[in-house]
Amino acid sequence: MKWFLLLLHLASVIGIYGIDAKAWRKRFILELSRPSFFNEANPLGNVEGAIAHECEVKDPSIRDYLEELLKETKKCVKSKDISETNLESFQTHFDNCTSKIRTKTTSCLPSGKEYFANLLLDYAKGIVNLTYKHEDLLESSEMAECMSKLKKDEQTRTIKSCIENYRRVEIPSSKTEACKEFVPIHKCLTDPIKSICDSKLSQLADDYLELAKNLCKV
Repeated sequence: MKWFLLLLHLASVIGIYGIDAKAWRKRFILELSRPSFFNEANPLGNVEGAIAHECEVKDPSIRDYLEELLKETKKCVKSKDISETNLESFQTHFDNCTSKIRTKTTSCLPSGKEYFANLLLDYAKGIVNLTYKHEDLLESSEMAECMSKLKKDEQTRTIKSCIENYRRVEIPSSKTEACKEFVPIHKCLTDPIKSICDSKLSQLADDYLELAKNLCKV
């Protein structure tokens, strides 16, 4: 199970791989709501399968319920047009939609691993917060130029090679263990941005790294 590929997936949503910046918020929710999204590319491995597997230890019949709850959650999040929603309204909407699955997964995961779903949900919310904060920058010529540089084969291989160093076959036993990789992996993206892109993008890169650090402080 690969650890942090959602970083690449979410990075594409904020523009690093050429997504139209004007549509990023709506695209994020559409991607988040796809049935296979969390299984195809995410920072915490095959989330749906991993959580269901761990929760089945306590309740062998819980998998079907979690699958339905996840579908319900994605449908709820997708119901609001995020491209036309202000930050405060989106945060309230996201919290309301994810409250049930957040509570259920936290209670069914084994001791020490309760953090798992919260980390993913808070990370997704944090990414959207960043795209609100840096909306003008995401639509700038400097961002377009940066995307062009980062899409070059050599740079793409460097980023992916860095991320491939982080692999997991199970949910880490504690948030402390998870964060030993969760924070450093962000530098696979922020270091190239700061080294080859316009200095105006440095704050975006710093905020992206700070997001991971802050999530690991709580």
